[in-house]
Amino acid sequence: MRESPAIPLLDARGITRRFGGQIALDNVSLAVRAGEVLAVAGENGAGKSTLMAILSGALMADAGQLFWNGQEVRFTRVSDALTAGIGMVHQEPQLVRSLSVAENLYLGALPNARGIVDRSRLHARAVAALAAVGLDLSPGRLVETLGAAASQLVAIARTLTAGARLVILDEPTSALSLGETERLFQVLRGLRDQGVSIIYISHRLEELRAIADRVAVLRDGRLVLVDDLANVTSDALIRAMSGGAGKYPPAAGRARR
Repeated sequence: MRESPAIPLLDARGITRRFGGQIALDNVSLAVRAGEVLAVAGENGAGKSTLMAILSGALMADAGQLFWNGQEVRFTRVSDALTAGIGMVHQEPQLVRSLSVAENLYLGALPNARGIVDRSRLHARAVAALAAVGLDLSPGRLVETLGAAASQLVAIARTLTAGARLVILDEPTSALSLGETERLFQVLRGLRDQGVSIIYISHRLEELRAIADRVAVLRDGRLVLVDDLANVTSDALIRAMSGGAGKYPPAAGRARR
């Protein structure tokens, strides 16, 4: 693994979230280094979605702190996190299918002159943004004509155009073929090499080993394992996720979300 700076890019400390009287996240602390792929794994209901919603500004924690580049931050909405440099790409990319690729890339920030969209500038910017994720397609193409793999890459490109330095990917290969998955991995490796950090959420252990530097495992709202992926066997990962006998003891009495 590459050496990383002493100060993490993102440092979540003691994150706790309740829904009614149930605990969805219980004192979770997790740091993301600059220029790394951090895999986040866990069974359904482990707390992954709740934690990512908090990191991306879609949800606020009941307790805990977030530090970005060493400075404490507080996100009350998704736009706050994106302004800071954190963007999330959901399992089903949230694109406007009736608009063009270019319009989706710069939705809300379309280049204009005197209130009229500058199509030439929009096209040029979109071409560069698509090239950054290895996509060679017309910026004027409607999103509704794209396949799952291209839609994922457009969503990643849109996040990068907004200035994201940390991209959260939620089960990005669920609708992709093996070839499309490898193409995505090539893009992610390139972004990592450029210093972009990635949180990669997946239940597919073979994918984690193919792309991630470190792994964090959540179970029943608690963080039960964080380590370099090379140090963790597949059996240990499974035990950590399921609570089976082994190095990582089971958590009990926690709500799932």
